[in-house]
Amino acid sequence: VGPALYMETIAALKPDLYVTLCDEVTADARPKRVAASTKRTTAWLDTCLQLHEQYSLPQEQQQQQQGQAGQQQPGDGGGPLAGSLLLAALAGGALPAERARAAAAVADKPGVQGARFVLAR
Repeated sequence: VGPALYMETIAALKPDLYVTLCDEVTADARPKRVAASTKRTTAWLDTCLQLHEQYSLPQEQQQQQQGQAGQQQPGDGGGPLAGSLLLAALAGGALPAERARAAAAVADKPGVQGARFVLAR
């Protein structure tokens, strides 16, 4: 599963709230593996944020962006994710410094609002 298929599935469900996935590691993972997990999770989030924005648009605009012609559905005020909230999963495993780096990377993303994190030690 990649972020495109994941977001297509999420859009079909039209949730009020959903969580992006992360590359989870075990508590005893080596620092290099934890750093790779953080990088992959951040890349996944980037794609999900872009697709969340696209799936929040009215269907007509989605089709125009995809280069397809189509009719707008009557009463279509927004796409399937209009009004849905996205919770970003954080990576970092058992390494507080890596969790802090992951939190900072998420907080710096365009479209992320009100980011508040509690990092347990």
